[in-house]
Amino acid sequence: MAEILGPSLEVEPIPFFDQILHGETYTFIIKFNSTGNGIEQSEVVTGQPGLVYTGNYLVSLTFSWRGKGSYDFGDATTGYTYNLDNIELNRSLTFPESGYTVNLRFNHTFDRDSFQFGMKPYEDIEIVNTVSIYYETRNSSSGIIVKGPRIGSFSTEYYLIDDIQVDYLKGKYQDMQSEIVNLDKVDSTQTFQKSRYYKLLEQMNNTLNDGDYLEAKEIYLDYDEDSRAELISDLANEANNSLHRIEELKDLRAEVANLEIKLDVCELDYENLESRYNALSNAYQREQAELEALRRNLTTAITAVFLASVLFFFLGRRSIAITKNALRGES
Repeated sequence: MAEILGPSLEVEPIPFFDQILHGETYTFIIKFNSTGNGIEQSEVVTGQPGLVYTGNYLVSLTFSWRGKGSYDFGDATTGYTYNLDNIELNRSLTFPESGYTVNLRFNHTFDRDSFQFGMKPYEDIEIVNTVSIYYETRNSSSGIIVKGPRIGSFSTEYYLIDDIQVDYLKGKYQDMQSEIVNLDKVDSTQTFQKSRYYKLLEQMNNTLNDGDYLEAKEIYLDYDEDSRAELISDLANEANNSLHRIEELKDLRAEVANLEIKLDVCELDYENLESRYNALSNAYQREQAELEALRRNLTTAITAVFLASVLFFFLGRRSIAITKNALRGES
């Protein structure tokens, strides 16, 4: 019996981010090595006496389209999957010699979009590619070729992306942008950080620019299901906090108004005190001027008395001298 080693599947062009683009033609290259020998032609299939081996093998490439989505009810989420279509491509080949590497190419154009499958743009279309290798058998009575025992099989999964889905996601990005851009009018606080939502919007934009539409859809669904509600809740909490701050400001304004009234009273008292001070200062200056005048007058009087005393002293001595001289003359 033969065995298959290292079956693999390569796709050209490469489906980046596991995405198959609508309208594109892809080449699926199946590679594997065979070991051992094939089965002789006309050998009867064990357990199925009506079937005989043809000596060849069949390579089957099956495309299975499946619709996938989910819906919420309450706090729970339920997913659903249903089959959309199935296409099988087969190739009959002579069994290769042991150690020979087989490269088998299948071409397929994905010409149906999500609308033609009856899918909504927010739902996924999964394409399961299944590669199976069988012994080829023939019905000994009718001669019809049928699949015999399977030698090997494996599957890969991709997702169909079309213009409808891309336009839908770009529209949802604009919806996110129109909602989050309103945060420009709101300041971040200790309880509300708007940078988180700007980062989410930036991630959505980057994934769209990179062409990773599956990731962009996940980002939007997370925003739509969780982040938008959190944004509304955060804004509501911030609004309540703002109302509390407004009430506090009103109280502060009342205190400021009361202080302003007290300030006005103090200013009036100050003006009265200033007027009294000015009056007292003027009176003091007048008293000082009068005292200074008295001091000058007193000084002048003292000087005059002193000079008069000196004059009288000298006049007295002169008078005494004259008297003495007169007395001497008489004698």
